[in-house]
Amino acid sequence: MFPRKFIKSSTFLAAALAFAVSLSAQQAPQAQTPATDEEIVEMTPFEVSAEADPYAATKAVSATRFSAEIQRVPVSLQVLTEQFMDDIGAVSLEEVFNHATSVTYDQTGSQEASGGNSYNVRGFKAPATRVNGFRGGGLFINRSIVDRMEVARGPQAVLYGQGSAGGTINTITKAPRFKHKGVAKLTLGSYQFQQWDLDLGGPITKKLAYRLVAQYHYNERLNDWHFMEDRVIHPALAWKPSRRVTVNIRYNYLNRDTNRLSAPYNALEYGLQDYYPTPTGVAPADFDSEQRGRYYVRELGRKPNLSGPYSRYEYDINTVSGDINIRLTHNITYRGAVQFAGADRVVNDIVGEPNMFRYTARTATPVPGTPLTYSSGLSGRYRHRDLNNDDVEMRHDFLFNLNRDKFGIKVLAGFERSWLDYSRLEVETPNNTATVVPFTNLYAAQLDRLWACRPVSTNSVAKMLATGTSPLIGSPTDLSFRLPAWPNGYVAPAGGYQYTASGETLFVPEGDFVRMPNGAPSLEKTISNAYYATMMLDMFRDRVHLLGGIRYDDNDFTVITQTPNPARAFVSSEDFDTEKFSWQGGVTIDLTKSVSLYSTYSTIFAPNNISDKDNKPMGPQTGKGLDIGIKASLFRGKLTGSVVWFHTRREGIPRLTREDSNSPYYYYLSGKEQAQGVEIEVNCQPLPGWRIIANVSFLDGEIISNAEDPRTEGWDLTGVPDTKVNLWTTYKFSRTFLAGLTVGAGLNHATASPVHGGKWETYWMRTDPYTVYRATVTYPFKLFKYRFTAGARIENIFDKEYIERQWSWGKERTITSFLQVTF
Repeated sequence: MFPRKFIKSSTFLAAALAFAVSLSAQQAPQAQTPATDEEIVEMTPFEVSAEADPYAATKAVSATRFSAEIQRVPVSLQVLTEQFMDDIGAVSLEEVFNHATSVTYDQTGSQEASGGNSYNVRGFKAPATRVNGFRGGGLFINRSIVDRMEVARGPQAVLYGQGSAGGTINTITKAPRFKHKGVAKLTLGSYQFQQWDLDLGGPITKKLAYRLVAQYHYNERLNDWHFMEDRVIHPALAWKPSRRVTVNIRYNYLNRDTNRLSAPYNALEYGLQDYYPTPTGVAPADFDSEQRGRYYVRELGRKPNLSGPYSRYEYDINTVSGDINIRLTHNITYRGAVQFAGADRVVNDIVGEPNMFRYTARTATPVPGTPLTYSSGLSGRYRHRDLNNDDVEMRHDFLFNLNRDKFGIKVLAGFERSWLDYSRLEVETPNNTATVVPFTNLYAAQLDRLWACRPVSTNSVAKMLATGTSPLIGSPTDLSFRLPAWPNGYVAPAGGYQYTASGETLFVPEGDFVRMPNGAPSLEKTISNAYYATMMLDMFRDRVHLLGGIRYDDNDFTVITQTPNPARAFVSSEDFDTEKFSWQGGVTIDLTKSVSLYSTYSTIFAPNNISDKDNKPMGPQTGKGLDIGIKASLFRGKLTGSVVWFHTRREGIPRLTREDSNSPYYYYLSGKEQAQGVEIEVNCQPLPGWRIIANVSFLDGEIISNAEDPRTEGWDLTGVPDTKVNLWTTYKFSRTFLAGLTVGAGLNHATASPVHGGKWETYWMRTDPYTVYRATVTYPFKLFKYRFTAGARIENIFDKEYIERQWSWGKERTITSFLQVTF
């Protein structure tokens, strides 16, 4: 596989480099002309200009929607710059999230586990990453096009309406520049890792500039059958016809071909009923440390992959956006922005988990010395899913800006409207028509180890499987399973097909698709309108800074679905119209020129846009949050940091569950949850060339009430460590032959995370705490008048085996090296 991929991607890079060199040669004379005048590079008040310090950003837009000084805004803000991302060697946003304060990847997946970016902020699951302030397109944004990442912690309902209770992450993409620069980069590494990057930018005319980013990425993992292949292209244009008008146009395309990377997590589902379950209503506080930390997937090691070789995820993401900025008067600026984000996802996989875990005695608890028996009728089903998102967002902002020596005010008033269509088609083969060969020969040794962990039996599962005595297992000798072709493998045979599901007898006419009840085609439509206003007031000789905001949301949600009855009629739910006011207030007081005290109070509002098991839309998520903290910028900015205490409570949280292992999943609204804690951030430069970025978060999250599943009341929030520590430091040599050499090292530490299941799943466990280390080294040099940089990176230096989230292992030790040329 590698040679073929290498040849294909080499061709891609050769063509890109040829284009880059040609463009550079054509524009070289123009690059020698005097610098463009100031009107061309002037930034609008909605944008953030380049920072003097590549690590310590001083301004951000994500907490106010206009450029504001971080020291003055009464919001917990963190900015991760492009230079920082490059220095840690991040090739995915997941690796950037690892260094964000109070941010963890959501337990249900990572970029490589499920194909998208899903995360928690302050213990609460958050929506997808925003891109340039827009909602659409963030789930699959690629690191290569990101210029900076801004994390605004705490409720942000006033600005974003559908934001997280814990905070919002906003990525800002690379923008056109009025100075010629090109970068080409090749990265190779462990597990067939290869990545080709190209980043070009410069003026086309005096008033028109471009940016073009392209990437090809391929990697595998230690886990069986895993691969991920990305193709990215991101062109952008900036046009400034006059001093008062700026127009930006951006396009982002991502094609991803991957499979699901997952590990077992549910003790009941995979037949380990007597491993570490807990009685209903009892949290295992009395478990010893070994039991709490012994996440049973460890017995199998990192290599097994539950998805098997039969899963395939194919994504096509297209995002087009544009904005126009017009300075109407000296004090008033208008910005109109629009974005279309389309996501087409095709998923082919197996449901029913047709692998060795499914065949480890899914029957009653075995009796020592008694031969093992198997349940009958267990077989995997092949599933095909078509998932499509069409998301259109439009907004109009008016910014009034007035600055005086002792007084300043900025008022932003705006209107948003969005249309979101989400369609789903799931097609499954019926239970009794699918036969799946278990992976006995591949996992015999691991099955022996797994079975040895059970104190109730000493039988060898691998030996029993090998005997072929079970009518379910048979005598497999190889992986001879073949997937049914789409769509012929899903149509009913001659004479039609009749089956029983959920107590209902269903008949599918000849030639029609076989659809399972929990995979009915559906279309969800959401139309949202919002009016909002925020104000930033600087007063008392610029010593007190007030932030206030209010927002009105009108969210209309409709579900259209197809019933599983013989007529398979489409039915529409009642329109669910949610109207809600949200508000925010905060104050920053400058105790000195370098130290500020701040506090902010915000309400939470997020339409769930999810229907329950009766196809009825659910109510919104609501709540409130309070931050109290201190910010400092000392020694002329060489030491910046903050300390904040926060308390957030929310209710109306959608949870996915089912009545038992044979029932379809459905959503319900749980009761109340809260999270409180302390966050500390430090960014310092102790010596010239030496930088340190560190943060630590202490979080106490708890489920306060849950009428649907009362046994969980008092449990910790799932998938969230109590303590998380991130550290990164670099040193750049400036003397002798080592001049320019930069070395970096860092770590991520997380304490044990609770893991508990849904309503019918009675287990409650904790993952092990872990600390992983990484290091980088880079060295610049010149060759043929071009600037080169060579470097290497080691991820997980000591090859720590750890569970990073509920679904999958953390990355194994990975070594990559790169060569970059700048022209």
